[in-house]
Amino acid sequence: MGNELGHFREWDEEKPLDWFLLDYPRHLSFRRYIQDLNHIYSHYDALWENDYGFNGFKWIEVDNHDQSIYSYYRVGSKSTIIVVLNMTPVSYERYDVGVPEPGTYIELINSERDIYEGCNMTNYVAIDSSDDPLHQQPHRIQTRLAPFAAVMFIKDTYK
Repeated sequence: MGNELGHFREWDEEKPLDWFLLDYPRHLSFRRYIQDLNHIYSHYDALWENDYGFNGFKWIEVDNHDQSIYSYYRVGSKSTIIVVLNMTPVSYERYDVGVPEPGTYIELINSERDIYEGCNMTNYVAIDSSDDPLHQQPHRIQTRLAPFAAVMFIKDTYK
């Protein structure tokens, strides 16, 4: 409890939450990030529908030891979400990620957006996939990846 506030201390049922932390911009932006993640989780079945099945999670890139970038996708009956995690302080203006389906992809959330107190290195424009296989996937997208970023992409079904 209270994790969405960015607490400094462990939760204690005998003490109230430190609501005053929301007076600080970093804590307020962290709360917004958690709210946005919760909204995405509740609206996209890929993040919860197949939690207990083998088809709900697939690694894309799991063995990138040199750059420490990992990617996977989650699958639901109505949506597929690509997740890319950069675990280092290095940014990439161009980082290619294998994707299972052709099409146009849009950034759903990026932990480095300025509203979350990040560096704002994001993918504001839609990204068209190419037919070049990568990471044992039949297609790829070219992304921008900020240091220590967690980014989710979804295929744009309106195109």
